[in-house]
Amino acid sequence: MFASFFSFFFSGGVVLSGGLLGFVFSRNAVTLGTGVLFGGALLALSTFSLKIWRQGKSSLPFVLGQAGN
Repeated sequence: MFASFFSFFFSGGVVLSGGLLGFVFSRNAVTLGTGVLFGGALLALSTFSLKIWRQGKSSLPFVLGQAGN
């Protein structure tokens, strides 16, 4: 489960950073919005997933949310 958290956390950070860099270079608000929306969602879901997993509960809904995002 920790590997799943790390992979989604890393990919969320890459998507978020890509959106920010895309906005800096292209000045296109769509790239900023998309990067922040999807990258932020991946980061939030992976963080909640790890917190729930550490409590010993099932984090399957968060993992499925990350996969669907």
